Amino acid sequence: GELNSTTFAGLTNLEILLLSDNLIEGLTPLTFQPISNIQLIDLSRNQISRSSNKAFQGLVLNSELLLAKCFLVEITTEMFADQQSLDSLDLSNNQIEIVKQYAFKSLVQLTSLDLSDNLITTLEVNSFKGLDNLTELFLNGNNIKLVNRQILNGLSRLKILDLSQNEIGVIEADSLRELIFLETL
Repeated sequence: GELNSTTFAGLTNLEILLLSDNLIEGLTPLTFQPISNIQLIDLSRNQISRSSNKAFQGLVLNSELLLAKCFLVEITTEMFADQQSLDSLDLSNNQIEIVKQYAFKSLVQLTSLDLSDNLITTLEVNSFKGLDNLTELFLNGNNIKLVNRQILNGLSRLKILDLSQNEIGVIEADSLRELIFLETL
């Protein structure tokens, strides 16, 4: 099935939306616009491979968005454009291969990003640009071969960086230099 802009009409007091483990295949533009101020959306373990780039447009999401195991193959800059208040984003166990530059640039309050267990081979320069408040980044269980300085640039508040279970052959000199608060690597 598919969720659209009328699915949640009238639910202005909704604080938590739990729709994990269903058969949702698509999200149309402005799907969540009727919901004004929500804390948590859990769409994990659905089949949302047909999500519009503007599905979350107009939504004010204050805490967590869980999109684990949803068969997502890419992240675009438009996908989370209105989510300046989002604190935690879980995109683990999808089929994402490339994290494009500026993919998360609007998520200025994000503190935790989980991209573990995807198919990521490439992290483009500036993939994490704008994530100045990020303290946890999980990239474990991917196919990353190279870590260079430009990828982690600007992530000076990171405390946890998980790069385990990848194919890393090279971590370039000074790649970790800015990570002065790093506690777990």
